[in-house]
Amino acid sequence: MSIAHCVFYPKLSGVVVGSSSNQERNTRFGTAFAFLSQIALTAAVWLSYTQLLWGFVGKEEVTVKGLNAAFGADTSVFSLLNFEMLQKFRIGSSMALFAWCLILPPFFTPATLFISPSTEMVEVEQLDEISTPLGTAKETINVYYAFVPAFNASGGLVPLSSPRLQSPYNATNELWMTFFRYVIDSDGNRARERHYQVCQLYNASYDIKLEWDRSFQNVTGSYGILEKVYFPTDRPDAVSDMAQHSYSAFFWVLTDQLVGTFSWFVGLNQSEFGVIDSQISRTSLLGTSDLDVFFDLNKNKGWSKNENSTQISDQRLQDKALAKNRTLNVLLEELSFNATVSLLHNELLTHNTTSRVLQWRSVNRYGYNPRGLFIPYALANLFTLITVLLGIFSYFRSGVHPDKKFQDIVSAAEDPRVIHVARNRRKSLTGELVAGKVILRPAANS
Repeated sequence: MSIAHCVFYPKLSGVVVGSSSNQERNTRFGTAFAFLSQIALTAAVWLSYTQLLWGFVGKEEVTVKGLNAAFGADTSVFSLLNFEMLQKFRIGSSMALFAWCLILPPFFTPATLFISPSTEMVEVEQLDEISTPLGTAKETINVYYAFVPAFNASGGLVPLSSPRLQSPYNATNELWMTFFRYVIDSDGNRARERHYQVCQLYNASYDIKLEWDRSFQNVTGSYGILEKVYFPTDRPDAVSDMAQHSYSAFFWVLTDQLVGTFSWFVGLNQSEFGVIDSQISRTSLLGTSDLDVFFDLNKNKGWSKNENSTQISDQRLQDKALAKNRTLNVLLEELSFNATVSLLHNELLTHNTTSRVLQWRSVNRYGYNPRGLFIPYALANLFTLITVLLGIFSYFRSGVHPDKKFQDIVSAAEDPRVIHVARNRRKSLTGELVAGKVILRPAANS
C-alpha cells in the first residue's frame, strides 16, 4: 500500500484538479492508502511481537503485572510504562513502541498532496509637398503631407488630403506621402531631408496567433503579400465586384487616419504656429521618428518650455515609446495588420469556419511533497522489516509460538497453581517448553 501511495501521488502531480468530486475522490484514495499501509505494517509488527513475546515468557521470570503489560501492549500504550517490561523485554518494548508510532504516518503522508494555481492549454473549436493657406496665415514649412490621389470628371489629378465623405469617388487605392526625415550628412551632423513614400493596397494571407492571459489579449502573426488590389471602376451595366469594393472600403477608412498635414504657419503679425491637421494624431503613428522634425521646431525656434533644448517632453516620450521609435513605413503596415485583425469577427467581411485553436486558461493542478511522502514510508517500512526479521529469527530458533487467543493463554496455564499465583499481581510466573508448547509455572519464590 505504501508503494501504491508513492506511485499514486507522483501520477497526480501536474494533473488538473477538475471538479470537486474528482478532488474528493483523489483525497479519499490518498487517505485510504495511508490507512491501509498503517494497518498492514502494524499487523506485521504485532505478529512479530507475539512471536518474541512467548519466547520471552519461556525464558524470563516475570510477575503477573509484567505479563499483563506485555500481553496488553497492543491494546494500551500505557503498558509501555511498566518498568519490569522495559527492563526484561527490551526488544519487545521497542517493537511495541514502534507499532504505536505507526499511527503517525497517516497524519503526514496524505497531506503531502497539495493544489497550486496554474494554466492549461486546451484545443477547442471556435468560429474562426503642396502649400496651402490657413485663413490669412501662410504656410512656411510643410513637415508632413499625405493624400489619396483621385481623378475628377476631366481626368485631372485631385489630392484628397482630408477624410472622405460617403459619396462616389474615382480614386485610387494608394496613399502618397512626403515628410522630412533626419539623416546624417557627410560631416556627421544631423540634417533634414525630404522623403517621399507611396503606400498601395495588396491582398495578403494572414497567419494569426491569438493569446489570452488573465483577460489580457495578445495578437501576433505574420502575413504574405499577394496580388495588388485596384480601386473599382464599375460600369453601369456591369455587376459590381463586392470583394474589390470591400478591399477599397477598408483602404478608404485606413487612409482617412493618415491623410492631412503637419505644418508651420506665419500670420500677418509675423507670429508663427504649428498645425496638426490629420487624424494620425489619434493613432500610435504619432510617435514615429519620421515626425521628429515637426516636434523639434519648437526647440529650434526657442519656444520649448524647457531651458534644455535637447530635452524631449514627457508627452512626446510616451508617444515615441508607443511607436517604439519606428518609421512610418513599418508603422503603416502594423496599423493595416491591426485593422485587418479587428475586422475578423465581422460576419460580413469574413467566412466563418470551424477551426482548432489553443486556449490557455487558469486551472488548479495537483502537486506533492516527495520528502514528506517518501521519508515516513521509508522509515516505517525499514523498521517494520527489522521487526519481521526478528520474528523470523525467533521462528527458526524456537519454532512456531502460539498466538494470544483465549485458547492459547488457557493452554499455557494448565498448571492449577497458576490460577492462584495469577490472583496476586506481585507474584511471578515462568514458562517452560513442553512438547512444543509454552507452559506457565509458578516461579520458585511464589
